[in-house]
Amino acid sequence: MTRWIHFTDLQLGLGKAENDPNDELAVEMVQTVLAQRPDFAIHAGDCIHGTAIDHEADENPEYLGMHVENWEMYRRTMAPLQTQCPVFSVVGNHDHTFPDLDTALFCHYHDRDGKPAYYSGTIDDVQVICLDVVPRPHHGGFPAGTEQEVWLREELAKPKDARCRVVVGHYPIFMAPAIAHSVDASLLYDEENNAPGLLLPMLLAADVDLYLCGHLHIYERARYEKLTQIIGGANRIAYEGLLDMTPSRFLQVQDERQSYVEFKIVDDQIEATVVSLAGEQIDAWSQPLNRPSRG
Repeated sequence: MTRWIHFTDLQLGLGKAENDPNDELAVEMVQTVLAQRPDFAIHAGDCIHGTAIDHEADENPEYLGMHVENWEMYRRTMAPLQTQCPVFSVVGNHDHTFPDLDTALFCHYHDRDGKPAYYSGTIDDVQVICLDVVPRPHHGGFPAGTEQEVWLREELAKPKDARCRVVVGHYPIFMAPAIAHSVDASLLYDEENNAPGLLLPMLLAADVDLYLCGHLHIYERARYEKLTQIIGGANRIAYEGLLDMTPSRFLQVQDERQSYVEFKIVDDQIEATVVSLAGEQIDAWSQPLNRPSRG
């Protein structure tokens, strides 16, 4: 039985603001995940908060030093978990180095110097494909014609040795229409005209079981055809007013408590349990794998 845990949006460095508990909650989240002893873990982006001066990075000589301080805090916080098990992480909108959306520091602090921020790995029967879905400053997307698109098509076309396929990106595909302006049509499912974007058809054609993401600081489970999207509950409070918005019509469950999701493969099923940072069960469900057992 393979077990893994999905959490997101640690945003380390945000707690430098007076009376902000973020960094302490981030440490608590990582320690809680560590105590579950998963086979691997997935963090869906916004490892750090960037800095308060991302928008003026090219004018402030202190910017890079502040940015590196936050990455060093991330390294210290994640070290116990990374020592215990593999951790897959993706680039969030706060993880780039401005002004050029550079991913070099993200890659450096994930032992990927000189490599792209997107990659794939397999643990037991689970393939995890990590994407960079932040093509513009603080804006989601999966543009056509990029090296990443070519790589992903090749990756998805490889023989399906793993029984379970998981794709991870920071921004959701399905989200409340009122905040969909932060994601372009290459990634977003447009509920007004049912346009699926570029990424979603690729995932469906490749029998991907789960799309795991973050960004909204809230737990959401949505289901579209044979794909389940999970927005992980972060250690930050949900975006203000999100619970009052008209949600995506594919939404099944929503909860604003800080939480993590535990997944496991049992026979031909994915079983999942969502637990708050306070230890309360928020959600539980199971779904069949999109590929049959090896027999």
